[in-house]
Amino acid sequence: PLLLGGQTVGVLLAQRHQGEAFEPADQYFLEAVAGLAAVGVHDLRVHGEHERRIAELSILGEISRALSSEVELNKLLQAIHQQAGQVFDVSSFFIATYEEGSDEWAMAFQVERGEPAAPRRHKLGAGLTGYIIRNRRPLLFPSSRAISSFHEEQGFPTLGDLASSWMGIPLVAASEIVGVMAVQSYEEEDLYDEQDLALFSTIGAQAAIAIYNARLYQDARRRAEEMETLFAVSRILAASMEMEETWRAIFEAVREVVPLDGMEVCLYDKDEEVLRAVMAGTLDAFGPPERFDFAQEEVYRLGEGYTGWIGQHRRPLLIRDVHEEKDVRPRNEQFAGIELRSYLGVPMVLGDQLIGTLEVTRSEVGAFDAHHVDLLTSVATQAAAAVERARLFEETRSRAERLAIVNRVAKAAAATLQVEELVDRVYGEIVPTFPHDTAFIALLDEEKQELDFVLFVEEGARQEVSRQPLGGLSELVISQKKQLLIRDHEREQDRLPQPIQIGSQVKICPSWLGVPMLVGDRVIGLICVMADEPYRYGEDDQQLLSTIADQVALALHNARLFEQFRRRTVQLQTCLLYTSDAADE
Repeated sequence: PLLLGGQTVGVLLAQRHQGEAFEPADQYFLEAVAGLAAVGVHDLRVHGEHERRIAELSILGEISRALSSEVELNKLLQAIHQQAGQVFDVSSFFIATYEEGSDEWAMAFQVERGEPAAPRRHKLGAGLTGYIIRNRRPLLFPSSRAISSFHEEQGFPTLGDLASSWMGIPLVAASEIVGVMAVQSYEEEDLYDEQDLALFSTIGAQAAIAIYNARLYQDARRRAEEMETLFAVSRILAASMEMEETWRAIFEAVREVVPLDGMEVCLYDKDEEVLRAVMAGTLDAFGPPERFDFAQEEVYRLGEGYTGWIGQHRRPLLIRDVHEEKDVRPRNEQFAGIELRSYLGVPMVLGDQLIGTLEVTRSEVGAFDAHHVDLLTSVATQAAAAVERARLFEETRSRAERLAIVNRVAKAAAATLQVEELVDRVYGEIVPTFPHDTAFIALLDEEKQELDFVLFVEEGARQEVSRQPLGGLSELVISQKKQLLIRDHEREQDRLPQPIQIGSQVKICPSWLGVPMLVGDRVIGLICVMADEPYRYGEDDQQLLSTIADQVALALHNARLFEQFRRRTVQLQTCLLYTSDAADE
């Protein structure tokens, strides 16, 4: 034996094919040589270990310098792969990244048999990588049998092909696990030992710090960019006074801070307790701002679908996978023809007042996270103030316009005693103020209980309509002597009378607004506008049309009396002339 300090470091052997070739003296000589050889072997081992350590330290220093100079995560992962290749065969190698608290890990960088693989995500419990993340300890397998046995023991399936040798370590920095680094071989067994694992762990420790720092850098840069974007958004929204301009600003703001395929903005109608979409569609559908189409017909009751849930609870709703979420369901699992998989919606709230909802969608799973919730909430807070400001501006401008309309109607009413001329002037004010498909002004014949249509317009064309007996919605307005506003006839028809035939058609539209014309306590007729789309008219329209009717009623009453007086005068003059002629004869 080669003995050094009582420890065997090797064996020195001499042999011959001839019997009795050695004597005790040969043994003594060989033992002396073995003693010297033991010292030499030890010195060579120490020197080799020393040289290896120097080489490893040199490589680790080089790795440290290379990794510390890179702050872009994708480039950093490539650099880790390149530097690890100085020590190991990294033709099959990967780095998985993980964020504390997440239920997934991402295969951020992978080379498989020398070929790069696409990034993908896995559930936290998946594969050896998930095990290392959960337990924070390395794994070393000398063979595919060992890997297979471990999977059976732990009770989770394998991911991909079984390797012949496999070595993986957790990447931990600042007491936080940031991922897993692994190397494997599909050809050789027993390729890695504990010493390789120690060296791989040392490289991994540096890689973990570099990844952690790269994340901090990315987060800092991203937050700086987001703050800059939000500041720009706040300036744009603060400057927007027109409602359509506000919608454009909101869309641009959301698109800047949140990845999206589709978007929907709804406003809350507190009187009807519904949320109405004012802007909705896919990212491509919006196109350039000059082609925005804000007219939508989607209406959500409180508690209905995702939108109604947000309106009812007034808090954000984050759905990672629409197919897996069972507690809250969407009204439709498609959005503008695109499959809905990820969803994020937040309420627009001003003080304790619900203004509406701001919602985004993606066609891929897990597109949104808590950070996106914070960003969208920030935009929604500013958007709520901007929407309310635009509303007040529109309201103020609308009141001024409506007062001007009322004044013009009042002047027209005072300027003529001709029914046809007065009706034409009134309708001229109705055309730009109340978008409609059908409109009429009818006077009531109390004796016959009929409506005399002094004006009937359908699809922009004036039509002659014969007198009609009272019935339907018109009779409801006249009998109750008050306005009737129908926002959506299909939803409200249970409480309404059946439509009546006017002219050649049974006239009923989704939107219907009728107001009585009153002289004192007496109804002399009504004014009505109708539209083929629901929710075309609101309470402001109802109030304005009622004011116009009040201005017109007395004028129409007087004009009709004047016509009757003039007709009677003509009749009397005819009678007197006839009587005079008869007397002469």
